[in-house]
Amino acid sequence: MKIIQGLNGENIDVVLPQLWGVETGSWDESMASSIPKIRNRLNLFPDGLWRFVSDKGKISAYMYFIRLNNNKVSNYKTWFDFSDDGWCNNHEEKGNILFAVTIGTLEKGHGKKMFSEGISQIKNGVYPGVEAVYACSRVPTLSQYYTEAADVDISSLQDDKLLGDPIVKMLFDVGFKPYNFCKEGFYVDKESLGFSLTMRLDIN
Repeated sequence: MKIIQGLNGENIDVVLPQLWGVETGSWDESMASSIPKIRNRLNLFPDGLWRFVSDKGKISAYMYFIRLNNNKVSNYKTWFDFSDDGWCNNHEEKGNILFAVTIGTLEKGHGKKMFSEGISQIKNGVYPGVEAVYACSRVPTLSQYYTEAADVDISSLQDDKLLGDPIVKMLFDVGFKPYNFCKEGFYVDKESLGFSLTMRLDIN
């Protein structure tokens, strides 16, 4: 198994079907991206792609980042803001902020391992000039505590209902800190009751 960053000159039409397979295998239909959106992302910023690949060349997990400018990020609240509704046309080639657009996995543990390795390389300067990384995390365990979005009562970004979520914990474990808890941050996510937790990692 190996982790590959970037397209590395590979044909998008060869890589795209495997990414689509991971996408649809990882996400509910209401949350999965479309093939045109994934293609657009790869055309805009092929170096934002990371893949967990078997010895036989099969992709079992992938993630994707774009670069943004810090002076615009303060206006973004939701995943849709950060990713330009998933199209990522707001990507800026020399942006000093990274945004984690998506991560998906078909095999337990592969996505987490890939994410951890990717963040380690990002901390070590694989994207020169990047000062921070943002991610809008799902919080699917909210549905264990609440029935409706209107019932959600979280007074602190350090609340155990947030930090105890396994997806949030994956980011927390590599150094991300809670930044903003957003109602309708990812409104299509019924498990998370539409909420998302934006998290930030400073790159020192």
